[in-house]
Amino acid sequence: MAEQDQRAYPFFEFVNRRIGIISSIVVVLAVVLAVVAPMIANEEQVNFDPTGEIFDIRDRAADVFDPDTAVAGALFLVENPDGADVLTRDHLLDFKQRSDNLRNATEDVDGLPLNDRLVTGVDIDLGIEFDGIFSVADAVDGALPNGLEGASDDEVKAALSSLLAADSPLAGLRFTLSSAAAQVLVPSAAGVIEVWEAPAFSASVRYDPKSFAADTEAQEISKTEGWLIEAQTVLRDGDVPFAEDADLNVWGVAISIETEFEDSFLAGGPYIFLAVALIVLLVGGLMRSYWAGAVVAAGLGVTMMTYNGVVAIVQLDVSPFLQLIVPIAMISFGVDFFIHGAGRAREAQVEGHSRKRAYPLGMTAVFKALLL
Repeated sequence: MAEQDQRAYPFFEFVNRRIGIISSIVVVLAVVLAVVAPMIANEEQVNFDPTGEIFDIRDRAADVFDPDTAVAGALFLVENPDGADVLTRDHLLDFKQRSDNLRNATEDVDGLPLNDRLVTGVDIDLGIEFDGIFSVADAVDGALPNGLEGASDDEVKAALSSLLAADSPLAGLRFTLSSAAAQVLVPSAAGVIEVWEAPAFSASVRYDPKSFAADTEAQEISKTEGWLIEAQTVLRDGDVPFAEDADLNVWGVAISIETEFEDSFLAGGPYIFLAVALIVLLVGGLMRSYWAGAVVAAGLGVTMMTYNGVVAIVQLDVSPFLQLIVPIAMISFGVDFFIHGAGRAREAQVEGHSRKRAYPLGMTAVFKALLL
C-alpha cells in the first residue's frame, strides 16, 4: 500500500474493531440532529445579494425611510382567450364587475376579509387615485356618464379613443395594453372611425404588505402569496384558464413563486423516495445481499439527518437550488462509494484475507476516492 494508504489503515481497523459502538453513536447523533434541526433552523428568507457600498446604502435607506404602512403592487394580465379584441364593452364590463367583486370580497383569508388587504393607491404615472385595483376598465367606466353598464360598444370605443389620445392626462394607459394593441378603422353608426383594439391589458392590485406580519419572513411571503392567489381566483370569476367557454383569462404575474416552488418540491418528494428505494434495491441485487440494501438505506437516512442537522446548527444560508442538489450528490456519491468499498472488501476475501481484515483493507484501498 502507498504511504497515504498505510496511514489510513489503522483508522479503518479501529472502526472495524468497534463497529457496533461507533454505529450506535452515529445513529443516536443523527437522530438528535434530526430532532433539534426543526427547532433551530433559520427560516428567514435567504438573501444572496453581494456585499458592497451600494447594497449597504440600499439596506440603510430601507431602514431609515421604512414607513409605518406600505403599499405593494401586483400585476395581473387580462386576455381574450381567442386572441381577439378585449377592449369591447362586454369584456371591459366583465372585468370591471370582477374588480368590484374583489373590492367587496369578504371571504376570510388568514383571519382577515379578503378585501381588507387592499389599499387606496396613487398611480404615479397616471396621477390618479384608485381603490385597491385599477385597469383600463375602471378608467373607461369613470369616463362614461352612465358607466360601462349603460353604454354601447360605440360609446366605449369613443371613450377609449379620448382617454388614449396623445394629449389626454391618461394617455399613459396605452402602456397597460398589449404590445399588439393598435388603432384600426372600423365602421360605425357615425361612419368609419378609428378605434383601439388589443388582445390583452394589465390591471394593478395594490395591497398592504405589513398586514401579512408573521414570525418569519418565509411565513410572511407564504401568507402574501396565498392572499394573491385568492385574489386571482376572484378576478378569474370561476373561469378555468384556457377553457374554451371562458370570457376572459386572468393571470397574476409572478405572484406565487415561493408557493409554486414549494408545491413542486412536495410533488417531487414521492419520486425522490421512489428513486432512493430503487437505488437500495439495485444495490441489494448487485451485491446479492439483503444486508447490503439495508446498510445503504440506513446509511442514507443517517447521512441526510446529519446533513440537515448540521445545516441548522451552523445556520448556513442554503439556496433552494443547493437544497436539492446537495442531497442528490450525497446519495449518488454515498452509494457509489459503498459499492466500490464493498467490492474491494470482497476482493480482499477472495485473496485469502479473513473477514475482519478484509474490511479495513478494502476501505483503505478506496480511501483516496472517498477523500476526493
